[in-house]
Amino acid sequence: MATDKGQLNKAQEMYCEQGATPTEIADQLGVSVTTVYRWIKKYNWNAFLEDSGTISLSLKLKKEFNSELEKAIEESKLSDPATADKLAKLMKVYEKLAPEAMTLSNILILFQGLVEYVGQCGDDKFLEGFQMHAFDMKDYLRKKYSNKR
Repeated sequence: MATDKGQLNKAQEMYCEQGATPTEIADQLGVSVTTVYRWIKKYNWNAFLEDSGTISLSLKLKKEFNSELEKAIEESKLSDPATADKLAKLMKVYEKLAPEAMTLSNILILFQGLVEYVGQCGDDKFLEGFQMHAFDMKDYLRKKYSNKR
């Protein structure tokens, strides 16, 4: 079965930029969880997250903050000083990381657009040259725009 590039790109965006779980991706895109895990492994998305500096940490903090906020709302503890302090600290750390995470996310979106353009332009020599340098370009941009150098 051929992979729909639109689904694959959306899945990668959800996983690498939005921090969605494989189950969430599968449910939203109407594919099996096994397919999502196969994409993660085949296209090495975890390595991308690890290489992209603080973006994965930022996504984890955002998820943790949202989870703690939902819990506090459900338990009517938003006015509890300890809960408010915990949420404030999580948000403060997330806000420090968010600008870099957004920069890296925007770079990924731009890079995905370039890959799509090169694939559609019909110039085999250009495509071959781009593919030959794509990983080096990704590494260069990651190093230039992340704290992980």
